[in-house]
Amino acid sequence: MNETNELRTLLDRFYDGETTSAEEKRLHELLHDGRLPAEMTADRLLFDQLYDLPTDVPEGLQERLKRQIDGWNAVERTAARSSRIVFLRQTAAIAASVVLLFTLGTFLNERGEQRSTAQLRNACTVPQDTYSDPADAYAETERALLKFSQSIHKGLNTMEKATQ
Repeated sequence: MNETNELRTLLDRFYDGETTSAEEKRLHELLHDGRLPAEMTADRLLFDQLYDLPTDVPEGLQERLKRQIDGWNAVERTAARSSRIVFLRQTAAIAASVVLLFTLGTFLNERGEQRSTAQLRNACTVPQDTYSDPADAYAETERALLKFSQSIHKGLNTMEKATQ
């Protein structure tokens, strides 16, 4: 087999990633032989760029790389910590909501039982209105609902500030 055919075969194997170390050494010898065909000059330049890299490392490169990697690690730890904090806040908010709903349900259930017991005792009595004037009753209801709304907003603002 002549050297040009051998060179083409080795180059094909090299570009397919199938060469061994010995074949790559042979390819280097053939590419640097003085009888290289002109159409394979680009292949020689590519091979030289891949394998004839300088072996000296710039001064301080290792220290700069170490600082950069340490910086990336610090950012990663900070991100992990902040995501953990957000998760804990969300979990606490959900737990607080469940406890609030459970407490409210228990309270309303007991209150309903107390009312039904009281209604059974007073089955013969007819309940009377607290206010005789409907305008007074409306004003008192509006005041109670406004106070309740303000309390709810205050609690929501506190929860919102805690999750930020």
